[in-house]
Amino acid sequence: MDAGLALVPDEKYTSLNEGLKDGVFIKSGNPDRNKMDETCPIKNLNGTLYGRVWPGYAGFPDWAHPKAEQYWIDELTKFHDVIEYDGLWIDMNEIANFCTGPCIPED
Repeated sequence: MDAGLALVPDEKYTSLNEGLKDGVFIKSGNPDRNKMDETCPIKNLNGTLYGRVWPGYAGFPDWAHPKAEQYWIDELTKFHDVIEYDGLWIDMNEIANFCTGPCIPED
């Protein structure tokens, strides 16, 4: 699995939706960020800084956020309810970005 969550507009994509709601993704330093999301299919990114990895645009958990650890535990528990795994390999656990620099220059 990758730590980057695909930014796709889907009400059933609870991993993304819960993370956006709780604000656990790394934020952009740009105060006008939400006004500039024309290139991303999701319009309510809650100031999320995003990169581009295997699934396309992706947000990354901010491990310093007080809710991030519990968010990750909850998501892995839900995944385990679907597929009973006994171990995980977190591929690319560092933040990777296929954009050269920020995906949006203003970030």
